[in-house]
Amino acid sequence: MTQEPLSYLYKEALAEYHLEHSPPTTEKPERSLFSRTRDRISANTQGLNHLPLLEAITLEAETLADALSSFELRGQITQLTEGLRRDRLHRRRVALQEQIRRAERAGDQTLVQQLIREYNESQEK
Repeated sequence: MTQEPLSYLYKEALAEYHLEHSPPTTEKPERSLFSRTRDRISANTQGLNHLPLLEAITLEAETLADALSSFELRGQITQLTEGLRRDRLHRRRVALQEQIRRAERAGDQTLVQQLIREYNESQEK
């Protein structure tokens, strides 16, 4: 089953981002995320189909970044990062709600309590 192209690129870029920021695997911090992601997906036959899209996204991102001052660029990055964080948190909370419902239907009160704690902790983030 093939993934939707943007979904595939997002997952690969996210995986590469986390690899780059893990101290034991950081080898070339001067390379951009787009460059590292390109290398990552080039190594996978499914990824080769998505290279043109990644290159178009890279060019568009560089064009937009060049048009902004460093202050504006930092603001945009902060805004986008915060939006992604909120979206990830929302998806996590929805998943926890579903897990709580399933645990309740199964009668697993220990799991229900654990999931409720996780859900409440996610509100604090």
